[in-house]
Amino acid sequence: MRQIILLFLTILSFSSSAQNVKISGNAPTYYGKNIIVYKYKDFISKEKQILANPSVDNTGDFTFNYNTKKTELIFIDTGFFILSLYVYPNQNENISIPEYQEKPARDIYFKPIELATRVNTDNKNELNNLIRNFNHDLSILNDKYFDAIYNKNKSVIDKIKKELDSKYSSKNKYFNTYKKYAIGICEFPIYAENIKPFIKKYFSGKTIYNDQFFELFNKTFSNYLSYEEYKKTPNLNAHKIYNIQASKLRKEGISNNNLIDLIILKSLKDGAFNPVLKKELYINTVRYIRKKSQIQQTKTIASNIIENVTYLSKGYACPEIIGKDHAGRLVNTHKQKGKYLYYMFHEKSTLIIEEDLKVVARVADRKDYLKVLIICDEKNKERNIKELKKYKLDDNAVFCTNYKALKEKFKVIVTPSYFLVDKKGNIIQSHTIRPRTNLFKNLNNIDIKELRNGHNKKSKYFN
Repeated sequence: MRQIILLFLTILSFSSSAQNVKISGNAPTYYGKNIIVYKYKDFISKEKQILANPSVDNTGDFTFNYNTKKTELIFIDTGFFILSLYVYPNQNENISIPEYQEKPARDIYFKPIELATRVNTDNKNELNNLIRNFNHDLSILNDKYFDAIYNKNKSVIDKIKKELDSKYSSKNKYFNTYKKYAIGICEFPIYAENIKPFIKKYFSGKTIYNDQFFELFNKTFSNYLSYEEYKKTPNLNAHKIYNIQASKLRKEGISNNNLIDLIILKSLKDGAFNPVLKKELYINTVRYIRKKSQIQQTKTIASNIIENVTYLSKGYACPEIIGKDHAGRLVNTHKQKGKYLYYMFHEKSTLIIEEDLKVVARVADRKDYLKVLIICDEKNKERNIKELKKYKLDDNAVFCTNYKALKEKFKVIVTPSYFLVDKKGNIIQSHTIRPRTNLFKNLNNIDIKELRNGHNKKSKYFN
């Protein structure tokens, strides 16, 4: 009997966690191309997280899968278009995307056109169709009554709300929350000069982690706080910064502690502290909120802001690289701690790069305290192994299937490009000096004494 119960619980657990989303479509004009699917890590930092990179086959078909336990907003990047799509547990939908268009060449001001993804179903209550139709009607009403809204005509705005509420009555909780805060954006001008009643109306209860909530949140609390008092505060630290901010917000009628955390995090993200606070104090305040908060989503936002502020900066964590060595063994750079690491992003050898490789080979020989990792594209594995063998560097190669994405992640514009990482996995210098015969002499000149003192043995580089 006990075994049957355990089996039942296992099946129940599996079915509740494996709530798969399957999205498919047909786009013949994208044949041979890849589509990038991503979401925001959160709606304050808006850092992207890649979810899938499906390719379009010779019939025009593409498919991607995604696991989720809740409704989420994701995006499909086709280059010329950014398509928004709501995904939810056990969703299986066919979608349409616009015909392929090339991005304008050399247009540095070009921004992809944002569109809602069309879901191919006649079900008007399907969430994407519901939101698209609602937005369409809201847009028409906004245009029709633009002057009245601009002039803060409350009776007109109440009329808009009543019309949309009666037409879009749904049992979908996500949509009802979406509708509430989307209408709030329309209502916002009425309260622009007296924001307290508006805050009480839309932000007094539980904090909602919904894209439209954050649209209204970002609008309502844009440049909401002043920081002049910090100049007068002795021995300023993260705790004092938070208390000054929180006290001021409570005077504005905001009693929800989680909302207070979010407003302060948004202020930090928007760089409002920059003229007043040093970078470390800025970061410590975000860390303080992350530590004190009891809400996981708030902790995540704080972590994302820290990652954004410290990204590729000296003294902060170097992004992870996962690949395979020439023999097919897994290599994870976050597990290489204990030695100094010297990354080289490599694509193709030229006469100039060959001079670099000769010096890299000498650097790679110092296995007592420094390890060289040559990051290469898996697509060019055979060619790169052949080239690197000339310098006995094939053992140092890491072949990555996501090489193009890694270049973007490490902001590599030209190759080779070099990164120096300490024993703890933190950046010493990004886009560091290219290897020359005086490499280590130069390293001493960029303030990394720990490299000189960090090894146990004497070497031909340090005596």
